[in-house]
Amino acid sequence: MKLNVRIINFTLISILIIISYNSVFSMNINSPNSNYNIKNNDTNVSNCNNSTSKIIQSNQIIIVDNNERNYRITIPSSDKGTPLSVLFIFPGGGGSYSEFPQVSNFEQSSEINKMIIIYAISEKRSISEGEWFLNSASTSFSDINYVDTILDKLIENFCIDEAKIFATGYSLGSMFTYELACHLSYRFTGIASYAGSMPLFPIDCQYDFPINIMHIHGDSDSIINYNENWDWKDGEFENVGTMRSVSNLLSFWNTKYNCSNPINSIEINFELYDLGYCNNNVSVKHYKLISQDHEWPIFINSTYTSDIIIDFLISTSNKPLYSNTSVYNTSSSIVSTDVNSTNFETSSSEPEVSAPVGLPFPWLTFIIGFSVFLRLRPKLS
Repeated sequence: MKLNVRIINFTLISILIIISYNSVFSMNINSPNSNYNIKNNDTNVSNCNNSTSKIIQSNQIIIVDNNERNYRITIPSSDKGTPLSVLFIFPGGGGSYSEFPQVSNFEQSSEINKMIIIYAISEKRSISEGEWFLNSASTSFSDINYVDTILDKLIENFCIDEAKIFATGYSLGSMFTYELACHLSYRFTGIASYAGSMPLFPIDCQYDFPINIMHIHGDSDSIINYNENWDWKDGEFENVGTMRSVSNLLSFWNTKYNCSNPINSIEINFELYDLGYCNNNVSVKHYKLISQDHEWPIFINSTYTSDIIIDFLISTSNKPLYSNTSVYNTSSSIVSTDVNSTNFETSSSEPEVSAPVGLPFPWLTFIIGFSVFLRLRPKLS
């Protein structure tokens, strides 16, 4: 009986040491990303056994919140096993049934990059609500649900690379891409848009997952003010509130991602601001177009605007994005900074690294367990 007790004690102590050892040495101290979850880059394997044929802007109907919604879809031709990326395109006010700027370029990119394009179509709503819900709250999530439902359907039916889901937009559509950054960051890898903004006081904006951002804007925009925060006309977007200037918008994301060491370049017709190193490998860039109004620019310098957007989204999707809400600065303070000076307020601190979930204080547990083992070893022999 005494021998059995010793065996049991020896077994329990051995288990304690093994668990403690694993808790200690499973920590990867040298890896700054050891505590982050990589944004899902799986594909639906069951749908990767089928090839696809090219389809251009096919009209589709989908049920969202018990209502019929519409969209158009372009599908590239692809062989079996080819993962497809996804690009959502959001038009400006009144543009849902009009041709999006440089649509032929986007269509060509669809085939080259094996990218499904979703041309989103807004609902007909009152002026006070707006075609795309901004500053989405519990009573105005139907557009977010619309996008979410389309994505679910795509993943169900195609071989989708879920690490390459993007969005672009123009004007009001650009504003809505920031709603995606707020509420669907766990699904979207990047947004790149022209002539938009986001609310100065977001009602409900989550930052659980990092997302790459590129904002293009003309400094002479007479509709979406570049230099100052602005308000809607009476009766428009009544629950949205004041919108941000471009500098304020960039400062918002700069603060959230703790960016540092910005890189700026000045050309004849534009200035490019790269916010530099940001937490979780996030890329945040801004093209300031000199003397450009609200009209969509065909070229930036000598490059198609559509190509700049596509190139940014695809190139940054190759950088792994990591998620850990503790690395974001969730302060509600508003930072207003002059873009021209690039004096963004930022923190240069590195992301925190902690041990994987396991026993608390693993080193202490290991030491105590091993000490008890050494003390009891003579009695167990």
